[in-house]
Amino acid sequence: YSEAIRLDPQLTFAFFNRAGTWLAKSEYDKAIADFNESIRRFPQDCNAYRGRAHAWVGKGEYGKAIPDYNDAIRLDPRDHRNYNARAWFYATCPKARFRNGDQAIKDAKKACELTDWKDSGHIDTLAAAYAENGGFADAVKWQHKALDLTPAGDKDLPEMRDRLALYRSGQPYREES
Repeated sequence: YSEAIRLDPQLTFAFFNRAGTWLAKSEYDKAIADFNESIRRFPQDCNAYRGRAHAWVGKGEYGKAIPDYNDAIRLDPRDHRNYNARAWFYATCPKARFRNGDQAIKDAKKACELTDWKDSGHIDTLAAAYAENGGFADAVKWQHKALDLTPAGDKDLPEMRDRLALYRSGQPYREES
């Protein structure tokens, strides 16, 4: 992507894609810089706002993530990924002051509705939201549903099973800070 940008600095998608690569490598400052450039060039792209929010979370700057999650939803209220991302953040943030179980449940339900309740990752998020709100029976129920929808051999299965054990023991899941 850097070479593509060098050859044609007008390739907006190259900044977005390079930002995603930086994010995957936990190079959060570089990801934020490229997401900023992508947003500057194409401010209607909800994906860039959601990506930048993930980078802020990775960097531990949680307060900066919320406006980006909100902007992603505002820009595309039909994109289930925007609701799921904000729900996961509100349900699992390591800093208590940023968690919001009620909003996490609303957002996770919206993500599930937009995918006809067929996306195991979104149902996993709904379980985490219920656990954040102290609804462990509902968290266990939805985590079972998420596991039922997840194909055997999926890389996320071990973590999903670990979360089920947490919910059964009356504990919510927290991302690491």
